[in-house]
Amino acid sequence: MKDWKDDRRFSPDTFRGRLSGYVENFKTKSDEDDGITHVDFTNQTPSNVVTSRIIGNLHGPVLDLDYEAHLEPSSTPGHHHLYLEKNITWQQYLKLLSVMAEIGLIEPGYFEASKKRGYTTVRLPWVTKDIDNDVPSDPQALQEWVDKTLNG
Repeated sequence: MKDWKDDRRFSPDTFRGRLSGYVENFKTKSDEDDGITHVDFTNQTPSNVVTSRIIGNLHGPVLDLDYEAHLEPSSTPGHHHLYLEKNITWQQYLKLLSVMAEIGLIEPGYFEASKKRGYTTVRLPWVTKDIDNDVPSDPQALQEWVDKTLNG
């Protein structure tokens, strides 16, 4: 994995292609402002926060999750599977999936298929689209199959 400092998109005012800036105090909110911590993009002090802003009205989502999350690479290069360790109801999940499909964060077909099934699915990390799906159920045979699949 590349170090963020080696990222070709990094410069003093961006991080991973997103606009960064300076926040003087993360903890204090004064009665003089609206109670929201605002980022100073003009301060000459080195940046200490990154925003979702890219250019104009475009944003690259940056989220502060107060629970565990895991991003697993898919067998398709450049694709990933996101695991959010936060239990929600099926109705809440449908709302999230619907909005994500509407704005293009997930494929509409994936949303529709998941809605019909009543759950989302992804392949296990060692399963690729082009391999035989005859996965053994015996634990010993399964381990041998996984080792063979991953190591050739």
